[in-house]
Amino acid sequence: VLLEKTRGGTKVLNAGIRLVPEQHKAYDPELIGKPLWVMAVKELMREMKVNPKRVKNLITGLNGTNVSVKQITTMDMPEDELFSSMTFEARKHIPMDGSDAIIDFQVFGPNPKEVDKIDVGLVACTKKVSNAHIDLLKEVGFTPGIVDADPIAITNAFGNANEFPEEGAIVLLDIGSVSSSLVVWGRKDQFFTRDIPIGGYHFISDLS
Repeated sequence: VLLEKTRGGTKVLNAGIRLVPEQHKAYDPELIGKPLWVMAVKELMREMKVNPKRVKNLITGLNGTNVSVKQITTMDMPEDELFSSMTFEARKHIPMDGSDAIIDFQVFGPNPKEVDKIDVGLVACTKKVSNAHIDLLKEVGFTPGIVDADPIAITNAFGNANEFPEEGAIVLLDIGSVSSSLVVWGRKDQFFTRDIPIGGYHFISDLS
């Protein structure tokens, strides 16, 4: 999706979709590797008449079990100590592959129920996963920019187009090919996400 930021908001300039693999070919997610993804993205860019090398402010997303998005309640502490604490916490929630954890976090504010504690939004993946994603983008010809986590991106996209209610929670479900992302969030509720290893591929397989 190609977007332009305007004074009134955001304008969609172009959008496209590319099947992987091509239509009328059997789909097996286990057989789709990096070469097929690179080829599909390059072909999509040609169809949309977009030169990857000229794309500015690229934003891509990571999803699945390789990335973790959690709301953590912890003791209030200096930022350097909080970074160490969140790095330790991240290792509990992502499958470690021999590489270091990459984390980002944001302090939401004081926990409304526990004194001297804060709520922190934590996003984590491993360096190996991040490098593989960035290498794919470079092979297509892009200059890597922001790498977001899909649950965060989905929530932000919804929030930019809609007002979150003062009471209750919003439930967002993004059904992908082999996995789905569930997000539950409200202004007064904990931010909850869950990666579900079921997607459109499994629905079709069970029905066929």
